[in-house]
Amino acid sequence: MGKMTRTFVRGVVLAFTALALTSCSKFFDALVFNPCTQPARVSFGGVTGVKWYSETSVPGESAVRVANEMDTEPGAVDQVRVVFGVAPPRILKVTVGEDDPVPVLIPVEMCPNR
Repeated sequence: MGKMTRTFVRGVVLAFTALALTSCSKFFDALVFNPCTQPARVSFGGVTGVKWYSETSVPGESAVRVANEMDTEPGAVDQVRVVFGVAPPRILKVTVGEDDPVPVLIPVEMCPNR
């Protein structure tokens, strides 16, 4: 087998591996919307909320996409912890649908200075 053939075969194997890994993902992305003027820190706890993952900062009045954090089972209720500054954390319960990314809307009522 020539060098070009081996390179081509490696490329095909890598492409199929990447395709298989992305199509077998067990999690959806989250798209977190922060309507408040203050930045928020969000963490994801899945359906249990026992352990929190991927603390991410979401600037005020913006949205951030966080990869592979939400369950893919339609109807699952995932927990998202939201913290503004030094305030105590608040927990959102987000129902997962069939859309990827899953919209996570921080309610305006959670904003520290409404």
